[in-house]
Amino acid sequence: MVSALVQLNEAWGTWAGNSNAATACAAWAGVTCSPKGLVLALDAKAFVADPPPSGAIPADITNLAYLQYLDLSYIDLVGSIPSLASLTSLTHLAIGMDGCRLAGTLDGLGWLSSLSNLQTLRLVGLADFTGDLSSLHILSHLESIQHLALSSLTNATGEIPREIRYLTALTALDLSYLRAVDFPDWVTQLPNLQSLNVNADDERRQGLLSDDFSLLTALTSLSLGHNNLDGYLPKSWSSLVNLQELDLTYNRLQGTIPATFSTLTALTKLVLSENSLSGSIPPAFSTNIQILWLGYNSFSGPIPPHLALTNLVELQLSSNLFTGGIPSAFTKLTAMSTLDICNNSLSSDLDVVAQMTWLTDI
Repeated sequence: MVSALVQLNEAWGTWAGNSNAATACAAWAGVTCSPKGLVLALDAKAFVADPPPSGAIPADITNLAYLQYLDLSYIDLVGSIPSLASLTSLTHLAIGMDGCRLAGTLDGLGWLSSLSNLQTLRLVGLADFTGDLSSLHILSHLESIQHLALSSLTNATGEIPREIRYLTALTALDLSYLRAVDFPDWVTQLPNLQSLNVNADDERRQGLLSDDFSLLTALTSLSLGHNNLDGYLPKSWSSLVNLQELDLTYNRLQGTIPATFSTLTALTKLVLSENSLSGSIPPAFSTNIQILWLGYNSFSGPIPPHLALTNLVELQLSSNLFTGGIPSAFTKLTAMSTLDICNNSLSSDLDVVAQMTWLTDI
């Protein structure tokens, strides 16, 4: 087993200062071994450096037959991904990072279907991988998977495979920054989701904001930004009582903020900026909110005093139709660091802001 580690060290350079550890398996940083010296885990977080270590994934890695945990997301990998089909004990596999230089085709990842014990799979930043996203339908065989991230595969085309909806054990799903045109509305069929990220950055993406998200009552984080979603904020989302973070920025949402959002008492972050929302701001926000972005909409009327939420750190109200002054209650928001109220029709009386001497960004 140590010989395989030596090969990995030669591929990626000095292993966190342990390149001379030629005998004892446990002497290698980021390596976990069994009492018999079998390599069970290889975690590249031990390589955190600037710049990160760089190199190819050596074929010798397949000799680590008892490996359960393999995280290579902190290495600037080059070349291709070898078949890891023989590593059938893997429960955690993470490959790629922003700027990753690995290349290949998605249909060349068919060996993933052999890793039936996987609970976590992260393929992130593989911008030089090409092919049709639909070829990843083979992931539907991974029935034990709980955390799946397929993010920033920016040269892959086609649609995200609907077969992923059969992975009902999923609690975390990241499908962000994929070039699929159609919004994957089938994600609402994954009943155990706690974290869902479908943020996009493609003007062609389109879809409707569905009431069906109200079925995902375990959600704590929901990110649907930059999807060009049409529709209204559903009143039925009041069922999402565990939601802590909600990001709907840069869509085409209309109408008002439902008063029923007052049930979302766990919210700490709400981002509704860059939409076409209108009307006044209802008393619908929890005092737990720390980040509230409502900018670049068509909200009107005075800024209501009930927006003086005790724990606010960032409040963005810019580019709306607000009138009047700034509520005096804002002078009690000592946790706030950012207040953005520009491009409204507010009065020129800024006495309240002048009293908020602790602000770092106005």
